[in-house]
Amino acid sequence: MNNTCPKCGAIYNVASKDIGRRIKCKKCGSSLEVRDSGLEIEDPNAPPPITGVPAEEVDLEDAPRRKKDRRTAGPAFNPMELLAKVGGIPTILFGFGIFIVLFTGFQDAIGKAKIDKRQAAIEEGQARVNGDQRRYDENKNKTSADDEKIKQAKENWEKEKKGLEEDKLVSELANKRGAYIDRYVLMLGFLLIAFGCMGYLVADYGMVLRIVAAVILLFMVMAMFKASIGQSVGVGAGINLG
Repeated sequence: MNNTCPKCGAIYNVASKDIGRRIKCKKCGSSLEVRDSGLEIEDPNAPPPITGVPAEEVDLEDAPRRKKDRRTAGPAFNPMELLAKVGGIPTILFGFGIFIVLFTGFQDAIGKAKIDKRQAAIEEGQARVNGDQRRYDENKNKTSADDEKIKQAKENWEKEKKGLEEDKLVSELANKRGAYIDRYVLMLGFLLIAFGCMGYLVADYGMVLRIVAAVILLFMVMAMFKASIGQSVGVGAGINLG
């Protein structure tokens, strides 16, 4: 049943028992009548109103929420069902670990790209100055104005070059500092991947997925073993040299 004023949209508490009543909208002043379909604009030719108390006006924001009928309400939200649809906790751990590993790898590449960009700018500027100097030396009709121009160009380049070299040094230091943090973050990513793979193995997942998880775990163990051996060899060589 429509319980809103057709003209201004004001909301009223109307029910089937109110059919036949006529009320005046307190918001726009329209004369309304409660019919089978709800509130409608009153017909000026209709008979006098039925005696009764008009329905109570209720603001939209303050209108109380009606409890849904359990028989018609949809199924309740179950977070465990949503978690099961995406593959469960192992999939979340595995996916988040992959994201961390990729993100860390991109950070290292971005840091090196910044350093390469500064170096390329230095080389490009130096090539430009060398070209200007060569053209100046080949000019047989050069004047004092040309001398002043090439001198000023060299001075400007030296200032620009100094700034580029400082930026490059700052990028190199930031990249070295970030490398230590990236190692710990990378370790966290690999741990999450390992936990995800172990979750696939111990839980009731498909055979193919469990085989893939076992292979990934095997490669991770081999990589860790190889890294530990390489580190031990390096430490041993350093002691012998000492």
